[in-house]
Amino acid sequence: MRQYLYYQLFFIVLVWIPAIHSLDLMSDTWTATDGLGRSLPREAKLPRQDRFVGVFYFLWLGLETSDGPFDISKIITANPDAMQQPNNTAWGPLYHYHHWGEPYFGYYRSTDQWVIRRHARMLANAGVDVIFFDVTNTAVYLESFQALCQAFSDVRAQGGTTPQVAFLTPFGAPLQTVETLFDNIYKIHYYSELWFIWEDKPLILSNPQFFQQRPDILNFFTFRTPQPDYFIGPTGPNQWGWLEVFPQHIFKNSANISEQMTVGVGQNAVGNRLGSMSETGSRGRSFHNNTIPTGNTLTPYGLNVQEQWERVLQIDPQFVFVTGWNEWIALRLSEFASIKLPVMFVDEFDWEHSRDMEPCAGGTDGGFPEGKLNKLDMVIFLNSKIIRSCFYKGNNYQDAYYYQLVSNIRRYKGARAIPTPTAPTTIIIGPDFKQWETVGPSYIDYTNDVEHRDEIGYNTSFRYKDDTGRNDIALVKVARDTDNVYFYARTNRTLTNAKNSSNWMLLFINIDRNFETGWEGFDIVINRHINGSLTSVERSEMGWNWQLISQVSFVTVGNELHLAVPRTLLGFNTTVPVKIDFKWVDNMIQDGDILSLIRNGDTAPDGRFSYMFDG
Repeated sequence: MRQYLYYQLFFIVLVWIPAIHSLDLMSDTWTATDGLGRSLPREAKLPRQDRFVGVFYFLWLGLETSDGPFDISKIITANPDAMQQPNNTAWGPLYHYHHWGEPYFGYYRSTDQWVIRRHARMLANAGVDVIFFDVTNTAVYLESFQALCQAFSDVRAQGGTTPQVAFLTPFGAPLQTVETLFDNIYKIHYYSELWFIWEDKPLILSNPQFFQQRPDILNFFTFRTPQPDYFIGPTGPNQWGWLEVFPQHIFKNSANISEQMTVGVGQNAVGNRLGSMSETGSRGRSFHNNTIPTGNTLTPYGLNVQEQWERVLQIDPQFVFVTGWNEWIALRLSEFASIKLPVMFVDEFDWEHSRDMEPCAGGTDGGFPEGKLNKLDMVIFLNSKIIRSCFYKGNNYQDAYYYQLVSNIRRYKGARAIPTPTAPTTIIIGPDFKQWETVGPSYIDYTNDVEHRDEIGYNTSFRYKDDTGRNDIALVKVARDTDNVYFYARTNRTLTNAKNSSNWMLLFINIDRNFETGWEGFDIVINRHINGSLTSVERSEMGWNWQLISQVSFVTVGNELHLAVPRTLLGFNTTVPVKIDFKWVDNMIQDGDILSLIRNGDTAPDGRFSYMFDG
């Protein structure tokens, strides 16, 4: 494991947070297709309340050193021979932290609450129940933990949901670290509504044998002893893993129940030993079938993590621990395991040899998929039934691991059926919005998620700013009759003036549920061009190439908007059921860039997700 610089702890004041009623966005009923053409499963087993997913989450970005960021991928691009040149000045100082690549939200600090709130929503939408903080090397990053708790609390105060929280503590001598956590968090019930409860107590991954002289701590938690080794599996009951090579072991509790298993995006394992991610032979994102593919062209597909998910789905334990979300950095060492070359980065190295699922900026370091996967590489996906097409499409696959996580969580935990619409009804497009009160379902979006960003970056010498948040979409609906399909949107506050706003309240519709047609599967866009009381209806010829096919009336009053689209424009005659996927987007900054929908403006639902309407 990495060597951490000790971070000075500080006192945290107890904050009382009232209980807030959370809204059910029904994110498990949304659909999405990633940039590789892989669609979320439209059918899954019924939801199971006795299955849980945890994700490894890191609090240390920007708190270990005041310099950087040093980006390995950019350094190697500019200096192709640097891996064999440990004294190359391009590396920056020895024993300093290096990013393997740039996060999509930039080189952020772990105290950036704008980023944390987006993480909270993304992970909650995926179905993640708890995030585990890495304090295995004694530093607990209370400043970052405080910022995260505040951000999570803010999301919940607006009716949103977030994962719960827990800690993975030092494997060898956890007493001092756990005492710090206990004194500064648990004993004072700091944000106790966020704690993850297992067997009626807060869960902590720590060896209880070290706390025999601290009955207050011993009796406070449910303990699971963490197994640091990637290879040997459990040596007794009530142990949990955090990362293993395939095939992963089954960790059982004292009742001999298959309680927990791990899933890893990649492993710094070389053969049968612990190794460095920068070593030749390490198990990167493409490692599967005990084989290391040549080059990095398969990196986006996540063959390693999918192989591990398939084993978990076969065994079906109560809990799955996924590594990880946002580690991003690793120390540059002079040697590791007595090996000095290539330059040593143990836990993270490049996109192929790293294990973060958080979307990254840019593309791969070693090329991208072109055409089809070969027969051997396709086996995992064909068995999993989560891939609809193996063709590479576009170059926006930096978020592929996120939607792969969503797919597998649904297959593991189950998902609800999409909501059933109310009976057909006719909506008069005028100032009367009460017509919509009896129309269902209501598709709910997060509110107050258009907050502007003004946060210090990784090395404190620059700031990230984003003021694109504008109309805050809160609720949308669809109705239909024999002639039209009607769309309704309500925002949290009064809508901005459509005439003075670019990319104002765009409505994207997938009319054939075919990702290969349209832009990212969307065949129709409405509202790109406003002309008085009329708005444009455009069809995609191919990709982001829209052709005007009609204009329709729309009406706004205060924070409400509705419009009607003739069935014939959407390809539905009077008797065919309306089956569409759709989403609303306000203030899309980069035309044609679907990844920007997790960063700019407001989107309902978030990112690539779409609502499904079957009526």
